[in-house]
Amino acid sequence: MSNQNDTKVSELFEQWGKSSKSTDGDYFRSLESGLPSSERNKRWIVALQSYIDASGMSGKEPYLVLAGFVSIAQVWAKFSDAWQAELDTPPSISYFKLNEAFHPKHYSQFKGWDKKDIIHKINKLANVIKSTYPLGRVVSYIDKREVEQLIIKQLPKRRMDNPYSLCFLHLIVNIVARQCKSQYKVPIDFIFDDEGEIGYDCAKWLNYFKKTVIPKYSLPYFGSITFADDRRVVALQAADLYAGLFRRNLFENKSIFMPMSKELKILQEIPKIHEKQLSLKEISLYIQKEEIRAVLKHKIKGGLTHII
Repeated sequence: MSNQNDTKVSELFEQWGKSSKSTDGDYFRSLESGLPSSERNKRWIVALQSYIDASGMSGKEPYLVLAGFVSIAQVWAKFSDAWQAELDTPPSISYFKLNEAFHPKHYSQFKGWDKKDIIHKINKLANVIKSTYPLGRVVSYIDKREVEQLIIKQLPKRRMDNPYSLCFLHLIVNIVARQCKSQYKVPIDFIFDDEGEIGYDCAKWLNYFKKTVIPKYSLPYFGSITFADDRRVVALQAADLYAGLFRRNLFENKSIFMPMSKELKILQEIPKIHEKQLSLKEISLYIQKEEIRAVLKHKIKGGLTHII
């Protein structure tokens, strides 16, 4: 992150520290981050949270993208109210999904809207994300054709050998590896859009890797993994917007250069915490655990990990 962003992050952590000391943690326990204030219930809040959504789970487009934003609970609370206010601003919508915005004839949310009004709404929502200042954006993506060619066609199929699980584990390990090196010694809580059984499988595999592969000194930085409905948790709607715009830009540039949309440019101005394509041509998914452990240890000391 830039020096300017590091300064802003330090200010936010200083405010967080003062708040938690003065109220004995009641401030964060009174929030359920990612929801508008009218829906928050009392529960404990982890200091850093990363909201992630997937784009490209189905269909024939070549890329699958996991993307979202990282911030502290008080920023997510501020964001949630601002996002909900924009959803309620006429012409109002109940929730936001980028796929519905791009296919208004098939979904009641945007049915009858002019294209310029849809683009205007997307633009306003992108500005809500930027203006509430998340600490950073994260992206992990993969070419699904590589998975098909290098794994499914050549090796015995395992349940974890699919684009989503590979990106899921790759993204979490990379972000935690970065946290190991940072000055902010707090765990990260990951909230993913609920994709059903595959997400729960990924959480189990991550627990297995934590017990067998991942260095013990990095374990305190792993927060919880939870899954939520993106129609209810507005922070996941922001992740949906970013993941969808990012994937759309990848798809449009697969043969000829296409400039970024105005909305993606707005979001790309947010400091980058992690943005990496997972390339199966660069790694082996079947090396021994001892080799994985050695590589992880080396990479965490020297930089971000680039394997799962």
